[in-house]
Parts: sequence; structure tokens; C-alpha cells
Amino acid sequence: MSAIYRPTLDEVGKYGELRPNFMFWLAVAAVSRHVWFTAAVIAASARVKEASALLAGFSWWPVLIEAPALLVAVLAFLRRPDSGPLARAAWRAAPVLLTVAGLGQLAWIGWQWLETDRYSGWLTALDLGFAVAVMLALAWLWRSPYARALFADFPRPAEGDVAPAPPAPAGPAAVDGPPVEPEPPLQPPPSRTEASLVDMERVVAHFRKGEYADAESICRNLLVQEPNDPDATHFLGLMRHYQGDDEEGIRLLERSVALVPGFVNYQANLAAVYRAIGRTQDADRLDARVAELEGQGAGTAGPAQPQPAG
Repeated sequence: MSAIYRPTLDEVGKYGELRPNFMFWLAVAAVSRHVWFTAAVIAASARVKEASALLAGFSWWPVLIEAPALLVAVLAFLRRPDSGPLARAAWRAAPVLLTVAGLGQLAWIGWQWLETDRYSGWLTALDLGFAVAVMLALAWLWRSPYARALFADFPRPAEGDVAPAPPAPAGPAAVDGPPVEPEPPLQPPPSRTEASLVDMERVVAHFRKGEYADAESICRNLLVQEPNDPDATHFLGLMRHYQGDDEEGIRLLERSVALVPGFVNYQANLAAVYRAIGRTQDADRLDARVAELEGQGAGTAGPAQPQPAG
């Protein structure tokens, strides 16, 4: 993702990805007006017979020209870690797809002016209004730091296009089930920039003061820039647990253990959270693993993490 734009918590989705904002949807609407106008007319004609008159002499060419914008809108809802390489490549190409739709609409407006009598009245104002809207949308797509960051960002697992394991069920019902095994190792922690080191120090400071929302915001920002940051993943899991979302908290904590499987502090924290929500068998298993790793001197793999209050 672009290093220029640093998103806020409200702009980051549940997978750590940058969300499409209001300007994105305005841009999609501007370059696909024939698509949504046609959909509205078809929906209306199904209820009111007179509305079908609007389709008389209707040309489907502008709808086909603007179809790439519809594809981008669909992709905006399909940005998940288990999305395949085709969806990822299409999302990266989304500015080009929207530009093709926008330029096609401008070409259609120009052709209509040359071939029909649209030089006066409300049609002129309507055409000019949509032409200006399309040009503003294209300017935003190619000049906005948010747009550059948005189309460079896609939630992804650590390797390839294999989705991370689904979260284990949380709560007392999981106590009698089979023990939850950590995900397989993915990749070592990334080398930190000076800025990210400062951010992690801020996370720890907020954590110790009980300012969980502030710590969560910084963690999500870090995960937008580096989805496989084990420290940010781990602390975000703790924040979600402390704020009552045990399901997401467990998922994130288990992922951090998978990212750095030899770091006992992560496993000790996860064991404490397991015990806090009643998953005693899983907690006992991890406590035994922690004791084994500590006997091997594995506790020096990274900076000490604060233990959750169990």
C-alpha cells in the first residue's frame, strides 16, 4: 500500500484492508450511469407498466461500455483473504477499468451530440453535468492518495492465495472439543522501519494505560501496510479480547502464534485468553508447550509482550 496515505481506524476493514470510501462509490456511480439507470427502469417496469416505455428505442451499447465499472463494484465486495489471483489482479487494474468506462461514457455523449438534436434544453444540461462528473471522478482516481492506496491494497494471507484457517469456536462449548492446533508457520516477522518501531512503542504505551481503542487503531494501520506483522496482529488480538470480541481476538492471537511459532510470550498470552473464556483444555495444552519452549530457551525470540489479565 502507498506509504503516503496513513488510514484511520474507521477506514480499515476487518481484514486490515483499506475500505472503499464515499468518493469511490461516487466515482463508480458517475462512470456507470447507464448501468444503474437501466437497472432502475427495469425494476420500475416490473411494477408499473408505463415505465417500460422508457426502454423503447433504448440502446444497450452504453451499458456494455460501462460494464467494467460494474465489475469494479462487485470486486469491492469480494476483497477477502481467500480471493484468488484473478480477483487481485482485476482490483489492481480497477483504475484502468473505471477509466475505460468513463472515457466510453464521454465518447457516447459526444456521439449523441453529433447524431441527434441535443443542443438545447434539459438534455444539454444533463449531458454536461454527467460529463463534468465523469471527469472529476477520473481525476480523483488518478490523483487522490486514498485512491492510490485503495487500489494497491488487498487482504491477503501470508503465502500465495491460501486463506488462513477459520477461527475456532469460542466459549465454553469448545472446552470438550479437540484441542486447537496453531496454524502452520508462515513467515518470519518483517524487519521494522523506524516509524513502525515508534508505532509499536505507542501501542504498548496505550495498552498499559488501558487505552485499547487507541492501541487498536495503530495496530490496524500497521496491518494495512504489512498484513503479516506478528506484533501488530498479536496486540490487535489482545485489544479485541479486552473489548469483548473474543472470536476475532482468538483468531488474531492464533495467527500471531503461527507467524512466530517459537515465541513463548505469544503462546502464553493465547493460553491466558483461552483460560479466560473457558477453553481450559486448549489453555493447558499451550501452557505445556510454553513450559517446553522455555526449557529450550525459546523465550528470547523477541520483545516481551504484556500478559493478558486472566
